[in-house]
Amino acid sequence: MDIEAIKVLLEAQDRAFKSAMDIVIEQLTARIQAAEKRTEDVVKSLEFTQAEMSDLLNEVKVLRQSDSENQGTINVLKLQIEELTRRSNYQEDYNRRSNLRFTGIQEHHGETWEETAVTVTKLIEEKLQLPAVKLERAHRTGPVIPTRHRVIVASGGGDVNGGQRSAVGGVTVDGTSAGVGGGVTAPSGAGGPAASPAGAGGPAASPAGAGGPAASPAGAGGPADPAASPAGVEAAARTSAGTGKGYAVAVSCGRPEGGPFVDPTPGEASLQQSQRSKRSQRKK
Repeated sequence: MDIEAIKVLLEAQDRAFKSAMDIVIEQLTARIQAAEKRTEDVVKSLEFTQAEMSDLLNEVKVLRQSDSENQGTINVLKLQIEELTRRSNYQEDYNRRSNLRFTGIQEHHGETWEETAVTVTKLIEEKLQLPAVKLERAHRTGPVIPTRHRVIVASGGGDVNGGQRSAVGGVTVDGTSAGVGGGVTAPSGAGGPAASPAGAGGPAASPAGAGGPAASPAGAGGPADPAASPAGVEAAARTSAGTGKGYAVAVSCGRPEGGPFVDPTPGEASLQQSQRSKRSQRKK
């Protein structure tokens, strides 16, 4: 074989090798370009996700701050609701339009409001003959004075054994009502006809001091008479028209037996003396 033939053969092989290598390089280049494009897309997606994450983190910070502020507002509102509830309960307890006012009942040293409620309930049931009375609260008002017995203010409400609610919603008894303008109404069949409450189709019982006698206690069969009332009860009831102080019903029990209660403690006596001094200075 001569040199020319070998040279031609080598050139042909070189061209074939270059052609094969060009094809491989083109394929690799295409693959690399596709991979680069996918990488760019992934990078862009990561950048977008990172931006979203940054925005979400900022929103979370704002929401946490807002939640903290809202929690403070909620706590303040809870305190305000508790205060308003306390004031509402206080006003309800001391609202004169739904209270009964009792004077002349003997007071004992250290007497609790539960004991006062029992005393008032017993008085209403036994002396005024008004059964099934339900009192929510009964307490004495004013400063402690050894020489006199403080007034009792009782608050009642709610239906008891299907009884009638009073005209002011203050007292409910079984078949007996006490309210403004209605005096005390005796149950039917209790020794005399029941007096008609105001607006119930008949004349209302006249309150004491309002131009007519007070309604009779249950079983009395006639007008209330201080001399005929049991255990020194001077009048069965006086409505707010008679007292002029806005109470639903005021009951006077006369002078209590047994005199004033025991002497106050030194601290109570000092407080009473201070209160009397302040009142004297205000009068001057």
